[in-house]
Amino acid sequence: MKKVLCTALLGMFVFVSSQAQAQNMDRDNLRQSADKDKYGPVFIIDPSRYAPVTHFIFLETKDDQVTADYKIKVAQMIRAIGSQDGFRASMTLADIDLKRIVVYYQFETEGQYKAARANPTLMALARSLQLASARFDDYAVRPLEQSASGSPNGTPPPGYYAQFRMDDGVGINEAVVVKGRRQEELTALMRKAGTAANPNTSAGFIDFTFHEAIDGSRNMNLLHWSSVRAMAVGALGPLVQNLINGGLTGGTDGWGPTGPGYIGVHVYSIVDIQNGQRKDNFSPRLQR
Repeated sequence: MKKVLCTALLGMFVFVSSQAQAQNMDRDNLRQSADKDKYGPVFIIDPSRYAPVTHFIFLETKDDQVTADYKIKVAQMIRAIGSQDGFRASMTLADIDLKRIVVYYQFETEGQYKAARANPTLMALARSLQLASARFDDYAVRPLEQSASGSPNGTPPPGYYAQFRMDDGVGINEAVVVKGRRQEELTALMRKAGTAANPNTSAGFIDFTFHEAIDGSRNMNLLHWSSVRAMAVGALGPLVQNLINGGLTGGTDGWGPTGPGYIGVHVYSIVDIQNGQRKDNFSPRLQR
C-alpha cells in the first residue's frame, strides 16, 4: 500500500459595503493598478476576510495532454466567469504533467455566484469544456488556517495573507474521504500529517492554506513556493514522504482504504490571474 500511495502521490479564498468604502474605491483601484503594472497580477487569500464564495474546479483532459484547443476552452470559460457580477478573483494553475488544470476562483456573494452559474453563455462554455474533459469537478470550499515560512510554528503574523503571482509553484494536496468515514476525521489526519511534513525549512517555501469542501467529500491544501523548480527540486520528495509517514499507511486512523481518506499531490504553475473590481477598501500590500 505504501508503494502505491507513493506512486499516486508523486504521480498526482465578507462582502462589506459602506459609504466610506465607496469613497475609497477609486483610490484603492489605482493602487491595485500600480501594483499590477510594477509586479504583474496578484491573487490574494486573506484569512481576515476570506471570500464568501470560494471554489476549486479540477480539470483533466481526455487527450494524452492538454491541447491548444483545450487551453482555449478553459480561457474562454474563465474570462466568462470574470465578467460576471460579484466576481472577485481567480487563478488558473497548470499541472506539470500536462494533463490537468485547476481553477481557484472567488465571488462576493452566494446570490451573485448562483446568477453567474445560470448565465447561458457561461453554461454553454462550461458544457463544451466538460465534454472535452475526463474530469470536470467544481467544489465549494471553506478556506481555513494559513501557515507561513519563517513564522513561529508556521503561524503567520497578524495581518498576513497569501499572495500568489504568475509562475509561482503550487502543490495541491487533495484528500478524499473514504466511504463510511467523516470529513472531521480526514481534517484531523491532514493536520497531523501536515505537522510531520512541515515545509517551513524548505528553500523557496512561502505559505499554505488549508481548505475543507463544503459538501464534506474532501479537503485541499494549497502549498505555495516561489517557483515550480524550488518546490519540485527542494521539497517534493521529502514533503510527500512525510505526508505519508505523518498519516501512516492504512489502518483505521491513517491513509488507505480502511482509514479516513486517500491523499494525492500534484504540482502546478500559475498561468493566469484575474482580479475583479473590488467593492471594499482592500488593496494588496506586497509582502515579498
